[in-house]
Amino acid sequence: MPKIRTALGVLGVIGLFAWPVMSLVVWLFHDWSPGGAEGGLSSFQGWFCALCLVAVSAYYIAVAAVDWSRPLFGLGAVLHATLFVAVVILISFADAGFLILPVIFVGPVLWMLYAKRIGGSKISA
Repeated sequence: MPKIRTALGVLGVIGLFAWPVMSLVVWLFHDWSPGGAEGGLSSFQGWFCALCLVAVSAYYIAVAAVDWSRPLFGLGAVLHATLFVAVVILISFADAGFLILPVIFVGPVLWMLYAKRIGGSKISA
């Protein structure tokens, strides 16, 4: 179990720095708008997707650093639901949405494995 927590923490640190940089680079080459000059993502959709990925990355760092609890699990469920919405937006409106899909789903898979292993035995109120 410590290996999964460590992996989540490392993934969170990488994501916390990589997602904003990648978003800015993509927007730089698309006329500073998430969808580019030819359309695509609206400004709200672009910011939602970028900030959702950053929030989930920060959550992974928190999961690696603190003890597991019900509020932490609840927050994770909400953040992963918003991540799912962001992924659907990226796939629906961005040309290369499918290319980043495997990268985005590494964290949720690790988080589900960790949540399943920890189960009800270590969840505190």
